[in-house]
Amino acid sequence: MLIKAVFEDYELAGYLLDAECAECGSPLTAPCPVDRPEYE
Repeated sequence: MLIKAVFEDYELAGYLLDAECAECGSPLTAPCPVDRPEYE
């Protein structure tokens, strides 16, 4: 998966949910903490 991310002081500060499959280029949605099954 290819994502667009922002780093601040060498740490991940954020990323876009619009992503792309690294193998075929198909568009997809990147997972985020809200997608976790145990998240409520």
